[in-house]
Amino acid sequence: RMSPPAVHRVAVVGGGIGGLALARALVRKGIDAHVYEQAPSFSSTAGAGFILQPNGSACLQAIGVPRDEIEQIVHPLRDVTLIGGAGRLLARSNAFGDMQRRYAQPLGGALRAELVDVLAHPLAAEHRIHWASRVVAVAQDDEGVTATLETGERVRADILIGADGVHSQIAYAIDAAHERLLRESPRPGGYRFQPALGTNSYEHERVFYGVILDADLPFRHEELGNPHTLLEELSHGEFISYGLGRGRDERSADGGPCRALMWMQTVREAGDYKARDEWTAARDPARANDALRAFIARSPFHDDHPIREAAERTARGRLSSFPISARAHRDVWHHGRICLLGDAAHATLPYTAQGLNMSIEDAVVLADVLADADASGSPVHAAFAAYTRVRHARTKACVAQAEANAALLRSRAALLDRWRDSLLGAVVSGGVLQYAFNAQIEGCPVDIQSARAA
Repeated sequence: RMSPPAVHRVAVVGGGIGGLALARALVRKGIDAHVYEQAPSFSSTAGAGFILQPNGSACLQAIGVPRDEIEQIVHPLRDVTLIGGAGRLLARSNAFGDMQRRYAQPLGGALRAELVDVLAHPLAAEHRIHWASRVVAVAQDDEGVTATLETGERVRADILIGADGVHSQIAYAIDAAHERLLRESPRPGGYRFQPALGTNSYEHERVFYGVILDADLPFRHEELGNPHTLLEELSHGEFISYGLGRGRDERSADGGPCRALMWMQTVREAGDYKARDEWTAARDPARANDALRAFIARSPFHDDHPIREAAERTARGRLSSFPISARAHRDVWHHGRICLLGDAAHATLPYTAQGLNMSIEDAVVLADVLADADASGSPVHAAFAAYTRVRHARTKACVAQAEANAALLRSRAALLDRWRDSLLGAVVSGGVLQYAFNAQIEGCPVDIQSARAA
């Protein structure tokens, strides 16, 4: 039985976008929140780009991030251009431009590290982020939760939130289906984590992420150099590129602010990999560069495929690569005083433009229900249940859409490829893409119009 004392101190495990957004939201509501991140320090080059959607922008403003800071790191997108095999133009749409006019919120490409910096800065100033703090065990009782760090230090909090991603270790402490992957810790009632994948599935697919600096300079590939276009090329995996904002840290050759460009290429691969190696391997540019060169050499890309120029122009140290893993959408997000957020609960394959935005929405909703519980003295488990009720169906639909998109994009048969190209061309040019984007945004827990007015 868990008693219902007020929520005064919250431990957030994971210093990604979702965890930092939650900490910002909680502190804004007067709750003492601290983030525990396994990385040794903040890196301005870690991670890739993402598309910040109007719902994500509205939620960031709702937790106190100024709109001008968001606009500083986001490069506006207007068009979607779809290219099929042999460089054939399939469709072009002004979908993002229409969304800009409809919602009047920042919408475009940004570096993950830039948003991490924006979210982390005020938290770090108050010493609320604890680097090199890998949580290896948790235990809970009627009064709170104890997290044990790899260093042996123990952290005590009223509740603990697992925002530690697709390979969430915190999930093992709350999911009865993972009991076989747990062994008891030295403390009664606690668990020590095993380095296992749990219900994750390796998708036999790898993704390369690269960042091109000085993207204002001319490109040989006309579409690749279009500053306001999301380019998608479908031959031999999926290639996507889009512009990134003139960031807070990026500098051009002459020392001034630069516009960057992010590109992504998926590739099917055989074999297996070790999950514990992924966290460091993704941050090994030399290893990723060798793998990318080998992939391009063995793949029959046409001469004008954008991957060729993108690989040539990728900035030193700005290439990463890691396997794609999926986690089934979880039905159980919380147990006692422990709850999940973001990819730990609903990891989304990289085939929609909403995964990270869903994590920001989670942070807004969870902070609201916890603040209400703190004010009313309601039980913690009731607050977690309310959060799950609000978020479960919406995130499940997002995960399902990503899986459907993945099935279509991963087709290998020549006949199916031609059918796929025709279908996707019609989706992009016929307004279906616009409808799908709007449908995802309309369920935002924040009133987008109110956020715009504010």
